[in-house]
Amino acid sequence: MMDFAWRRVAQKTATFPNEYRSLEATFLRKIQLSVGKEINLAFRISVSALAFASALLLSSSSFAQTAVSGAPFDGPSTLPVLRVSKDIGPANANEVLHLAISLQPGRAEELEQFANSVSDPMSPMYKQFMTPAQIGQVFGAPKAEVDRVVNFLKSKGLKVTLVADNRMSILAEGTVQQAQSAFSTKIRQYSGPSPDGTQTVQFRANETPVMLPTTIASRILDVSGLENYTRPTPRATTTKLTPALARNLYQIAPIYVNPTQAGQGRTIGISNWDGYKLSNADLFITQYGLPYPAAGKHSNVQIVKIDGGSGQGRAQGEGDLDIQMVLSQAPLATVKIFDGKGGDLVNVLTVEANDPAVDIISESWGWSLPAATATAAHNQHLSMTVSGKTYMAASGDYGTTLEPYSYPNYDAEVLMVGGTVATVDSTTGARVSEVAWSGGGGGWSTNTATFNVKPSYQTVTYPGVTANKRWCPDLALHADGGGTGGFYFYYRGLLYTGSGTSFSSPVFAGALGLAEQKLLSLGKTTGNGRLGRFQNWLYTHNTVAGLFFDVTSGNNGNLPSGQASNAIAGWDFCTGFGAMNFNAFVNGY
Repeated sequence: MMDFAWRRVAQKTATFPNEYRSLEATFLRKIQLSVGKEINLAFRISVSALAFASALLLSSSSFAQTAVSGAPFDGPSTLPVLRVSKDIGPANANEVLHLAISLQPGRAEELEQFANSVSDPMSPMYKQFMTPAQIGQVFGAPKAEVDRVVNFLKSKGLKVTLVADNRMSILAEGTVQQAQSAFSTKIRQYSGPSPDGTQTVQFRANETPVMLPTTIASRILDVSGLENYTRPTPRATTTKLTPALARNLYQIAPIYVNPTQAGQGRTIGISNWDGYKLSNADLFITQYGLPYPAAGKHSNVQIVKIDGGSGQGRAQGEGDLDIQMVLSQAPLATVKIFDGKGGDLVNVLTVEANDPAVDIISESWGWSLPAATATAAHNQHLSMTVSGKTYMAASGDYGTTLEPYSYPNYDAEVLMVGGTVATVDSTTGARVSEVAWSGGGGGWSTNTATFNVKPSYQTVTYPGVTANKRWCPDLALHADGGGTGGFYFYYRGLLYTGSGTSFSSPVFAGALGLAEQKLLSLGKTTGNGRLGRFQNWLYTHNTVAGLFFDVTSGNNGNLPSGQASNAIAGWDFCTGFGAMNFNAFVNGY
């Protein structure tokens, strides 16, 4: 078996693009010494993927494990806002905190390289996806070190609720008192300005940097959950498309065949931090005559509560619209609501990365994150890329003003979906016109995160711009009806219209689920049918005939460089490549 796999991989060498030949030559020299050992580690992992990963591991240096005694580790410190906030007393010692302890990957650089390789249609490793457990074995922290951190947390009275298979995160819970003891800090209540400076908020935070024993300090990247200042903002404005009009507008209708081609077999996730009621989804299904499983309306919707979830809490409309927009295009897909609470981004991403079933995930929130937490989130997104998941997010509703809630706009692992204003025939859904929405998020974040660089797949230009940052959006769908609302949805039992890229992203997620189902039925994809980091395919195939409706009118503000951000022919900072034609995508894949 090993000898056969060795020959199969070696035979591919002659067809590699030039940029991969030197790397593959290194791999071929190394694999003769290591393949047996690595096969035993990874069990049933694809031999070619494992061999490639093995070469990366062998050619790199060991992870540094030096810790500094009596000093904070290189992770979360104190929030800068504390300098301008008022201390109003100690936090409640008995309050239960939900913590995410993020670990440094064992091979962070190699993980990035492998994520690029499995996402690149020109790479021999394209779609050689790994399971979360295999990612942990090859790229994650060594098991002995993970166990050491787990044992430390338990020794401090904290309850460990999840050790992620990718070995990049540990979820735990405990009281404020237990957390103070574990991390050698005091947790207090403060009053200070919100991240965008528009209001005064009260919040909880550690007053001194986190401290850890030298035996584990070097492995810890971030500890989130001690403070609750970091919270997302929803990317929707609750103020008109119906599901059928959207299907016709974006040529989803040809691949939507009710009831046989309505998303069956695909699992679409929603990252959520808002209250919602599935009874609203039932009203939406009835209103628009959507199909539903024999077990009943919303019986294909699964709720994954994380830290208790937000489902029963106060609803802002974000949770309801996300669920309904996915169902509008893929009503028979399995829909998983990853229901988080407060500001627990890494907790939610950890559970999503750990879930072997989910294929596509949509998020409609923007975050203002400390540097270490942003890196921890990026690592989880890398893990999802390597396992083949397609993660997308709304690009925002404030034009080129991305700060301070600019994450995940600057993460290259996340497909950013912007907004347009489409005018359609109210009967057929045929496009009359489509222009850039002035509120559609675009441009680039000025965040200094090390991974905020223009990704190699983003082979586009814009006149006069040279910024080496992650550019967004990648593409766009209808988000606003010119001030009259973009889509219909049910909220608090009533039919509303709403605007925002919060609609664009889940509509795209549902449509992509349909496309994956169709591609599988045509034999154009194999295995689990996942498309992984879809951005790579888009940027290398954007010239496929009819793939995009190129939006060339409109403006969404001024870029950080001071230039106007205008919709132009080709790619731009308003709508990316423009609005997608899903039938053309399936035909041209």
